[in-house]
Amino acid sequence: MSADKTTEAIWLAYGQFVKEKAGVQITEGGDAAFFLASKAQKGPPAGSIVPEPYGNLGIFNIGNNLLSTADVFYNPSSQNGYVDALETFLTNVDLGGSPGEGLDTAIVNALKDKNAADEWLKREKQKAKDTYVSDYADGFTKDPNLYDWILDGKAPGYITAENNATNIASRIEQLQFQVDGPLATKISKDKANIKKAQDQSGLKKGFNMEAAAGGLPSAAEMKRFQQAGNDDPKPAVYYVPQYTGLDEYKKFVVAAETKVASTTWKPAQSYDLKIDKNKKVEDYKFGQTSGDGSVGFAFGASANHSKTSTDSSSQVETEDVSVKILYDDIRLVAINPGQWHFNTKAYRLRGDAPKEVKTLARVSQLVVVTGLGYEITLGGTAATKVDSLYKQATQAGGDLRVFGIPISLGGSGSNTTETSSHRSSWDAASKTLTIKPALEVGYATVVGVVGEKVQTAGAAPATE
Repeated sequence: MSADKTTEAIWLAYGQFVKEKAGVQITEGGDAAFFLASKAQKGPPAGSIVPEPYGNLGIFNIGNNLLSTADVFYNPSSQNGYVDALETFLTNVDLGGSPGEGLDTAIVNALKDKNAADEWLKREKQKAKDTYVSDYADGFTKDPNLYDWILDGKAPGYITAENNATNIASRIEQLQFQVDGPLATKISKDKANIKKAQDQSGLKKGFNMEAAAGGLPSAAEMKRFQQAGNDDPKPAVYYVPQYTGLDEYKKFVVAAETKVASTTWKPAQSYDLKIDKNKKVEDYKFGQTSGDGSVGFAFGASANHSKTSTDSSSQVETEDVSVKILYDDIRLVAINPGQWHFNTKAYRLRGDAPKEVKTLARVSQLVVVTGLGYEITLGGTAATKVDSLYKQATQAGGDLRVFGIPISLGGSGSNTTETSSHRSSWDAASKTLTIKPALEVGYATVVGVVGEKVQTAGAAPATE
């Protein structure tokens, strides 16, 4: 069996475990689909000790994942997310009028300009956010949020890029009105609601929420929150589109905090992964329209100073691997977007609309796990190779990745283990790799999501 097929078999068996134990319900031909994260994503930091902007950022990051009904796997990323895809959706709607060749060409060209303008704006916004967070942490500014800091003239590049993007968006809207289709007014309203959700000028109830501009807190910061109680200062903030569902997630995490207080990892449940090399994506009924996309690898190790990671599963056969999953609890948590979301079924897409909007899905539920760990026993050449790689990566200060979870291995060049959610050990005698959770307070691990397929009224014929 090839390495690619081996890793796919392991990943898909893992996905079936997550789907089954969390109680994910997928109906054939229905709107829901189950998606696996190609790299593990921390759930929102939660609990009475955590300033709210951190939790808001966490739930937004998950809700904003870009899902495709053509791929079982998604790559957690803060860039090019669901909200951006919805904007692209609205600019690629068939307006229902008769634009004529000249007007249609003008719209197509304006859409190309918008793509370039949006990328420029993203870069400038990230640059401004990074500088603001640094200034706030160092005491160089007392501005309470990113917008106030920008208004102080600290980010001229962002202002220029924002004005450019706004002008192009206005041009597209004017062109869409010229088409004189029945949906032009509705599109304008829906675009305005998304813009309101992204507005940095202040809180818009039901549309946006405060989020930590500096990212999610490390394990060390979470301990500091715990020690400081409610006295820890509010972080530097900016505004993100609102999602609800954090309260239900908090209850799940708080219930696990007594376990976190213990220094000994004693998982309440275990599961022996059933790896079937003969099964394909469609056999698992995850709900995707196809099984495109790369599944990555089951586990790998690399040195931090190396430009490329080494896939330690490249010589693995399914007969050489046994995986035991250890965990305390697994749960489905529903999340919903704010008032900025709209009814996509009211629209028909242009024939030349990008694939990402034709196969779009919205995160509707998270699959979260507490106390997650693994025992992976290897045989044959796999054990020999992992033994060598583990030693190399540990000495060089490298990283290990198991089912998408990054783990720092120490060494002179390593990242601080404060940022690692899990720890690892390799027993050469038993040929077993053990992955243990760091038992962080206030966190659960997101291992997958359920997405609702974005439904439309259909698609117009493709343009020549």
